[in-house]
Amino acid sequence: MIKLVQMDESTFQFFLGQSTRDYAEDKVRAGAWDAENALRQSKEEMTRFLPKGLHTEGAYLYSVVEVESGEQAGYIWFNVTEGRSGREAFIYDIYIFEPFQGKGYGKQAMLALDEEARAMNVTKIGLHVFGQNNRAFELYKQMGYVVTDITMSKEL
Repeated sequence: MIKLVQMDESTFQFFLGQSTRDYAEDKVRAGAWDAENALRQSKEEMTRFLPKGLHTEGAYLYSVVEVESGEQAGYIWFNVTEGRSGREAFIYDIYIFEPFQGKGYGKQAMLALDEEARAMNVTKIGLHVFGQNNRAFELYKQMGYVVTDITMSKEL
């Protein structure tokens, strides 16, 4: 069983470092960025989407915490904006730490996010998943997310 707990500044700094590195690596693996520039580009993206860090308006950053032990099992970051059909959330990052993977924590975190979003009168949640992340893609499908756009490429 998990709960979502708002991040404090030290947890945010850990999240920011890990998320920035992971995003850079994912963009390189996807062939979108060069390895030499990826970390710089990732830092620029983080600054663009979190200009005031933990205190960025419309950004919600939570630790995924195991209720029984109080241990942090991962994190989730989503933003809420006004969209065409009302308040919409977009998940920028969700990550379950390795020791907790494959045990249902990701699914529980997604369900907890649904509850948080409903409490904020959010009517739609979107996300992006990298093509090589089949595990996450399958979880999102299982949670009711549908494909809205596909970008494809092939190496020659």
